[in-house]
Amino acid sequence: MPSGASVPCMKMRVTVSPRIARGPVVLNLHVTANAVFVGNHEKVVVNLDKATLKEVWRRKTKLLVRGGLPDVVFLGNYHTFEAWNEGGEVLWHRDFPQKVYSHGERLYLHELGMQVLDLRTAALLHRFDSPDGSPGLLTRDLMMLTHRTAVDPVYLIDLRDGRILWEKRLAAELHERHGIDPSGFLVGVEDAHDRAVLVRREHVVGMSLRSGELLWSTALHVPYYVPQVKDGRAYVWTMAPVDPGVPTNRLIVLDTATGRVVADRALESYGDAFRMRHEPRRGTLCQDHIVFTTDSGLMAVFRLSDGELVWHEFYESGPRYPIFDDGRLYACCTDGTVAMFEPDGARL
Repeated sequence: MPSGASVPCMKMRVTVSPRIARGPVVLNLHVTANAVFVGNHEKVVVNLDKATLKEVWRRKTKLLVRGGLPDVVFLGNYHTFEAWNEGGEVLWHRDFPQKVYSHGERLYLHELGMQVLDLRTAALLHRFDSPDGSPGLLTRDLMMLTHRTAVDPVYLIDLRDGRILWEKRLAAELHERHGIDPSGFLVGVEDAHDRAVLVRREHVVGMSLRSGELLWSTALHVPYYVPQVKDGRAYVWTMAPVDPGVPTNRLIVLDTATGRVVADRALESYGDAFRMRHEPRRGTLCQDHIVFTTDSGLMAVFRLSDGELVWHEFYESGPRYPIFDDGRLYACCTDGTVAMFEPDGARL
């Protein structure tokens, strides 16, 4: 339960579900139109009423919750996958020889070329030849492929027809143009302007998805997570050290076209809660806000318009990776519970 002072701009009330598992545990969450599905490593999937988080039913299974659609939950473990409807009826069961990637209404299997399947039925929609590599989905229609044992070459593939939109030695170009260490790979996020934001701990880079052109680069120390992008802005929680070993927590908002800093919030100014070292996880975009959770149990809500902090709280239960749905936040907690957060007198 919460402890510590909150910023008065917004208040959040919390409903905690009956315990799903004995913590500490990693829970996986998917929200449908009427239910919250939770799976854990004790091999059980629980259906909770979306409005009250009261348990409806639970089922033993070797599969973990992987995501889904508003009316379908997608489950998998190693090479075995299933899709259920909200009532728990199995829509299909398949054993795939390779890792399957889900995105929206589609599944992607990279075996003997690229196979595109319907998530609701597992029916093959189409297949096409593609280079060998490790897939990383960016959008419904675009996939980036990287070399399996090295970064280069990198391909961008149009998933609608299998066309290679571009091929380039991205790591080499990053090193030559921006002095970025090419080892490891950068994480990308696409927005409505066909731009990607890539991160590699000490750098953030903007790139045009359609052409592969590198647009800008800035030196920022970013934990290894996917930065969130919305309406041409990237939201990055940085921990840039001012003195050796002393991190400075900042929320920086960047223009994805130019890399210009739109807002720079020194989080230490908000009090003691932000003067400790935090390892933020990927942020959750809401309608007007972005929500970060950290390994230390902090949840913080920032306005998208100006990056201003509007609410924060510490939770011993350790909420992680909240999902925004119908004006609420749903989060699995490391103590084996599930929490529902609702704003009082404000819109998330």
